[in-house]
Amino acid sequence: MFEFQREGEDGEWLALGLSRAEGEGPALEGAVRSFEATWEGPLPQGCYRVREIEPGSRWRFAEVNGAGSFQLLDEPLA
Repeated sequence: MFEFQREGEDGEWLALGLSRAEGEGPALEGAVRSFEATWEGPLPQGCYRVREIEPGSRWRFAEVNGAGSFQLLDEPLA
């Protein structure tokens, strides 16, 4: 299970929701696909952060470009 947040215009992080990893491949990729499926189109362009809902997990930062592509900006989740 992963938690997603998006950076607002005021710099505050806005909670977007939770997503389970689905399908094959790395857990984060499956969670992103599942999360994107809840939107009525591509994710809005901007800065995001995501973390596993587990003790000790840390936020990972990502961005969504104008085409709606979600890209992790730091090292992949283990």
